[in-house]
Amino acid sequence: MGFFYSINRPGDAAAPRVLTNDLWLIYRHACARADTPPGMPPPQDPGPCQQRPFVWDAANTSAVPADIDPPKNVGGFLQGVFERFANAPVAQAGIQQAANGYGVGAHTTLQA
Repeated sequence: MGFFYSINRPGDAAAPRVLTNDLWLIYRHACARADTPPGMPPPQDPGPCQQRPFVWDAANTSAVPADIDPPKNVGGFLQGVFERFANAPVAQAGIQQAANGYGVGAHTTLQA
């Protein structure tokens, strides 16, 4: 919950708030990332997402289920963040920092 609160109320005034609608777009971007060229809007239909496993970073995972072929069908939340906030590097960095701080991202630290 700390992760979601921190991205909804970022400490950096220049970072946009990540609202529930943004999380839905991140999810859709992450799901469609393997099938949609970068910069294209994700499809409205979340149907293909139902059979797609998700990880934090699809580019750097070895946890691809054996039944997934080709492995590009693994969705990555981080890739969804980069697509959703393609024009907002402060948001990208803030979300990644919050994820790492709250144990969600790839490089985690303990949050006091």
